[in-house]
Amino acid sequence: MAVAREWQEGDVFAGARVRACLVALTQRGRGEPDAAERTLRAALEAPRDPPLLVVCEPVAELAALLLDQRREREAAAIARPWLRGLADTGRLGLVLGFGHQGRMLLDVAAGSGEPVLGGAAAFVLRAAGETPGRPVEARGVRISAREVEVLALLARGTSNRAIAAELVIAERTVKSHVASLMRKLDARSRTHAVARARELGLI
Repeated sequence: MAVAREWQEGDVFAGARVRACLVALTQRGRGEPDAAERTLRAALEAPRDPPLLVVCEPVAELAALLLDQRREREAAAIARPWLRGLADTGRLGLVLGFGHQGRMLLDVAAGSGEPVLGGAAAFVLRAAGETPGRPVEARGVRISAREVEVLALLARGTSNRAIAAELVIAERTVKSHVASLMRKLDARSRTHAVARARELGLI
């Protein structure tokens, strides 16, 4: 595969998996999600990068890509073994380093039905000021428990700063949730996001 060769051929400054993530991000930016998925799946077969090079993880990137495409079952099947391994070694909190994607993966873990993994994910989410809980889904649109809370406050006309104070989270985290909601709901504005959520029965 040409893409696989592109990132496997040596660059001393990056490991194979890091390079694969960067190639996949470029492909997604060009509107080529299928190519990005192929790149990330190929990367899963590559040797693990040295610890100092682990700035991204193909499992996390691939699962997030699948979640964006509403392929939740596939995302969970790919992510759970990796998340389990992190939970077993007390490192599940590292997933927060992946930002919004990390929070989506922790939602998957919290709703896994597995006592150890689910409990660890819920603990990490609570420690990060997030709300553990099962995501809400209607007509193919899936939003996290925290996004439901943000939506409810948006429906009351609450500002980002006020939402942050109400939920005891950073304002930048609120902005991330709002951007995610607008993307998932295909909304042009905050008001439109609320209207779409009501139309779908999400709030």
